[in-house]
Amino acid sequence: MMKKNLSLVFLLAAITTLITGNDVYAQLSGPDMFGFEFRFNNPGARSNAMGGAFISLADDATAAYTNPAGLTVLTKPEFSIEHKTGSYTQKIYDYPNPPGANRTTEYESNSEGISFLSYVVPKGDATFSLYRHQLIDINNEYIWQHGTDPYYITSNIDGVTYGLGMGLKVIDSLSIGISLNMTEFDYKSVSTKHLDPWNPVDGEDEVRIEGDGSAGHYIASLLWNPFSELNIGMVYRKGPEFTANASSYVFNGTSDRYELYRRFDSTFKVPDVWGGGISYKFSSLTISADALVIEYSDILDGYIEIDPTGLEWKMDDETEYHAGLEYVLTVKERPIAIRGGYYYRPYSKMYVPPPYSQPKFDHLFSDKDTNEDIYSIGFGTMITDLVQMDLAASTGDYSDEYTLSFIYRFE
Repeated sequence: MMKKNLSLVFLLAAITTLITGNDVYAQLSGPDMFGFEFRFNNPGARSNAMGGAFISLADDATAAYTNPAGLTVLTKPEFSIEHKTGSYTQKIYDYPNPPGANRTTEYESNSEGISFLSYVVPKGDATFSLYRHQLIDINNEYIWQHGTDPYYITSNIDGVTYGLGMGLKVIDSLSIGISLNMTEFDYKSVSTKHLDPWNPVDGEDEVRIEGDGSAGHYIASLLWNPFSELNIGMVYRKGPEFTANASSYVFNGTSDRYELYRRFDSTFKVPDVWGGGISYKFSSLTISADALVIEYSDILDGYIEIDPTGLEWKMDDETEYHAGLEYVLTVKERPIAIRGGYYYRPYSKMYVPPPYSQPKFDHLFSDKDTNEDIYSIGFGTMITDLVQMDLAASTGDYSDEYTLSFIYRFE
């Protein structure tokens, strides 16, 4: 079996079809991956209300994922739960799509459910956390147009992370942290070329992909508090890698059924992430800013080239920026935190660098104007002496999310 990168198998095979017109390679076109984008949101309504700028704050139970070194801030056991609802718009460029044509397909996907659970226990200079985090939850169904050929695509990707986090105070001003994770992965996708979905004809093709399993990965971090008002945090998140089984079928008009053409293994790699943040606390106001480097180039690691042109494909690493603030006031002896934030999420594209770049690829995979500016607001309060509630809402050009979380602190 050949091992290829899952994303690239689909993309390169589609490109091969564009170059050669070869119906065999068209079977592997898999345009289900054209609109796929990673989103690296931190858990927690408080973090999301502050634009995700939480690496240097990391002072609640969600720190186990955001920055496990921040767990040392917690002095009592606590339990947290988060519910998130999101809607996302993807833009896919049809082919052919010459400059100025702007022929696109837009579709929406939605996700809803419990996105984070954790339990934290301090023990001396160390604090431990058990948690569950919804790493990926994508459900797509749409039609992509390749010339006169419509492709009917459905894909479901689900990744749930279970982790054990630990923060350790090295000295009063410095903590380090690590989280050891296991992610359960499930991926199912069907991409079918049909002129008439109810009456397939000889030579039409279908790609089916199924994969499930688990993969270990980790998070390492530090939190430095040089003086009481200033925090500096750093984090590295190793992304998991999974194997999926892909099968390509061609419709045989004589037997009136799809017949297996080829089968292969492929890999799905979640990019690694490096991040740093800084925050400063005034008497009632806290400001925070983060930068995250997303190693999208990981997606191309170790692939076997399947198009006969020998083109070298690239994906650039990108940097996200997050900024937020929190203002705490007291109303009837109860603290209320008002929050706002900004999040810049760049679009990472596949491309062929000069001198081999070709306009047909540039307009299929790039120039999509999908860099996203996301704005967020939210608030939090203690609804009892032991229970904290936080709400967040964020909106951008291509996404809307609403988050509700509760933290229960044991006495």
